[in-house]
Amino acid sequence: MVRQNNGSGYANLCYIIAESKKEDEETKERFESFNKRIRQCKRLVMRKKK
Repeated sequence: MVRQNNGSGYANLCYIIAESKKEDEETKERFESFNKRIRQCKRLVMRKKK
């Protein structure tokens, strides 16, 4: 069974990743992998909210 607080956990993770993305703009490769992770995060968050 999935814990109920997972939704907010994913939202926090997305926020943390977005913040690190701002600091990390010099490294484009990492920047792109951050974008991928953020997209995955958003998908997970949307799925949990339904």
